[in-house]
Amino acid sequence: VELIQEEFEKLSIEFNRFQERYNIINKDFEKTYKDLNNLSITTDKIITRFKQIESVDLQGEKNENF
Repeated sequence: VELIQEEFEKLSIEFNRFQERYNIINKDFEKTYKDLNNLSITTDKIITRFKQIESVDLQGEKNENF
């Protein structure tokens, strides 16, 4: 019985290590997801701005041709 209890204690220590490491990795993934989401938002804003500028340039060219 003592041997089983010792093994359970060892297993408990290892599982706690596993849980700590999992939590660290999970936080890293959450941060990465947030960073990628922010990057996507910025990319969309830049693309939208380019389209707005392009639209103005095209409208200006059309007015000059008439």
